[in-house]
Amino acid sequence: MSKRTVSKGLLLSIVLLTIVAFVGCEMAGYDITEINSLESRKPSVKQVETTPPIIFEGTQGAVVPVDEIFQYETRWGSDDPRYRELADLNEDGIVDSWEVVAEDATHALVGERFIGYYSRSFGLWAGQDNYAGEVTISNGTDGVTISVDTTTAADVAEYHIYAYTSADALPDKRPAPGLAPYVLENVDADSFEVFLSFEELGGTVDTTYYFIIHAALVADGEGGSGTSLAGETAYAAGGDTPDFTGKGAWFYVVGYTAVPYFEPIIEPLGTSDDDGDDDVAGWANQTAYAGNSEGSGSSWWFYIDATGAYDESTVHAIYAGQKLVPGASVTYAKEDGILSIEFGDSMKLQGVAEPIKIQGYSELPNKRPSSGSFDYKFDGDDDAGSLYIGTWDYVVVHFDALVNI
Repeated sequence: MSKRTVSKGLLLSIVLLTIVAFVGCEMAGYDITEINSLESRKPSVKQVETTPPIIFEGTQGAVVPVDEIFQYETRWGSDDPRYRELADLNEDGIVDSWEVVAEDATHALVGERFIGYYSRSFGLWAGQDNYAGEVTISNGTDGVTISVDTTTAADVAEYHIYAYTSADALPDKRPAPGLAPYVLENVDADSFEVFLSFEELGGTVDTTYYFIIHAALVADGEGGSGTSLAGETAYAAGGDTPDFTGKGAWFYVVGYTAVPYFEPIIEPLGTSDDDGDDDVAGWANQTAYAGNSEGSGSSWWFYIDATGAYDESTVHAIYAGQKLVPGASVTYAKEDGILSIEFGDSMKLQGVAEPIKIQGYSELPNKRPSSGSFDYKFDGDDDAGSLYIGTWDYVVVHFDALVNI
């Protein structure tokens, strides 16, 4: 057979197969033009409506004191009328009345002392609206404590806690309790307490936290009384009977923000050698510097010399108004970059923003530097403790101080 005859036969076969395929589609009821438009006829994705969870804030509870913190705050300046509020004390030493610059006053309100933080109280609710106990959330300087105390209707078999630092991160449906990051099984107790550090929570004392606190309940170990809630699931919510309005399995979310508590500081009125604008109860506003070395230039200042074979145990004095402040000092652990402050009984901080300003140098300035441009600024207190400032050969420490010398 010739090549031309083979080619013609092959071509005829392709044409016949195409016709058969086309006819087959027609006989089967398919429209080829429809095949090309299948993509456009796909059903649209159904939009599922979600309901954000209600966040229960609870009620303000007792003040939880913070150990080893004696923070002093003058949250107003000497030109603020509150700074000049004066008081008379009765025979029991209690403030009897407040007046502004009363001529016969015996005491002055000069600031507030930080004591601790208010706790928040919530209810533990089983089966959505059966009261099963009290939940208390509180905090210190390093973390949050969650306490649960059940009624005689049940004990806690196990708990599961989810924690969030943003309301936007909250789930819109109940998360699986067993997958919670904080889980404790075999509790079988009337109450429990768990501490969560700020580090593991991913926040600080100023962060608002959101918790999903779940407890599985069992029969009260002491027999209980009344209706038993054994076998129920329970969540922390508000103090009043909560109502679940979401979709799917019910659950509740509680919010917690640290709220500090301050008590007023009242001091006997003293005498002043000047017009009294900067003087209440003998305390005067002064600029202060730390260090045993006097700086050069037309304006006075002191600095810390940490060069050479520097001894980190060296105690550096504090000078206010060019006068040595008794009992006030700083130490500088150069290797760790930590500056520690001791105010003593004759020095406090003014009620201004960032009263502690610190700058480190590899070369010492030839005149007093401007503290407003310092890199390290702190809203300190009268127990400022340890501040990280890095490793330097020379350190200038400036205070906006109240002194009584």
